[in-house]
Amino acid sequence: GPMGMTGDMGPMGMTGAAGPAGPAGAVGPAGPAGPTGATGAVGPAGAGGPAGAVGPAGPTGATGLTGAVGPAGPTGATGAVGPAGPTGPTGLTGLTGPTGATGATGATGATGPRGPGAGTFTLTIPAIACIAQSGAPSGDSSGCSGGGHLRTDGTNIFPCTPRAASTLRTYVCPVSLPNGAEINQVRLFGWDNSTTGYLEGAIWRGDQTSFGTSFFSSLGGTWQNSGVAAATTAGVTLTLYPSTDPPHVVDGNFRYSVGIGMISSDTQVWANGVSVTYTIR
Repeated sequence: GPMGMTGDMGPMGMTGAAGPAGPAGAVGPAGPAGPTGATGAVGPAGAGGPAGAVGPAGPTGATGLTGAVGPAGPTGATGAVGPAGPTGPTGLTGLTGPTGATGATGATGATGPRGPGAGTFTLTIPAIACIAQSGAPSGDSSGCSGGGHLRTDGTNIFPCTPRAASTLRTYVCPVSLPNGAEINQVRLFGWDNSTTGYLEGAIWRGDQTSFGTSFFSSLGGTWQNSGVAAATTAGVTLTLYPSTDPPHVVDGNFRYSVGIGMISSDTQVWANGVSVTYTIR
């Protein structure tokens, strides 16, 4: 037959004791992630782990600007001198500098010893060897006799000296001395036994570039003479360069001469020769 109507619900009975738990159901699929929650507070730092290996060096950075120079430090003590290095090659000679000013002349040194050939000597010039001037006869116009001479023709006449006459006769004697010799004295020797004449002489020098003469004796250009009066002893010595004069140094740029003059109407005047005392240093 037809199902009857549902009757009213009866009163609820008391809850029964829980039955045993059923087996766990299969895990359902994960639900979608929820929104990120707010960051929690930082926890305390953990203990440091061991240092990792040093990484490779990075590229060198660009050089920075040079900093300002710092103050100089105190000078250190001088180090010991190192050993001398080898001598380097000689450098090129530099240009010659300008000549410096001439210094003052030093004091004269002591005179050295005389060299070979030094000493004081006498040059003798025979009057008969002197050169006649202005027409005077050359040599002896008369001649002497005796004296031990014996000629091939049996005579003993020989030329001895130039003689005076009533007109003035002049002779020139060359004085040949080396350059640098010092003339100390010059004398003329002769004879004057006449009251009408005299013997005279002088010494001079002439520049090689001129005919002129110059005198270096303190007697100047005055010819020394025996006087017109007869000499007491007849033999005469005329000083042409006094020994009291300073020594005269011979200069090779000059020619030196002694002049002799004589005059006498009785021929009692003649010249014997010239003596020149000189020194070689």
